Amino acid sequence: MKKTIPIEKERLISLKGYSMGQRLKWIRAWNNHTQMDFAELVGIKQNTVSLWENDLRMPNQKNIAKIVIVYHLPNDFFMDIPRQKNKYS
Repeated sequence: MKKTIPIEKERLISLKGYSMGQRLKWIRAWNNHTQMDFAELVGIKQNTVSLWENDLRMPNQKNIAKIVIVYHLPNDFFMDIPRQKNKYS
């Protein structure tokens, strides 16, 4: 299983204004993980990662909790995400 790299708080603050998908993609890229790596670590399918990263779907509370634990993120990391309309709305 792939390792995760801790992210400094200053870098996380710089993600303010990023959508959920943008944040997830950034976290994955920071760790040099593929979508498949991310999916395996979180316990989901690769196509689900793609949907999340493209802001077509949102992870549920359970999956957000897994992401926070696996990637060692602060509990409030996903709290200030700007609301945006679904691309199909």
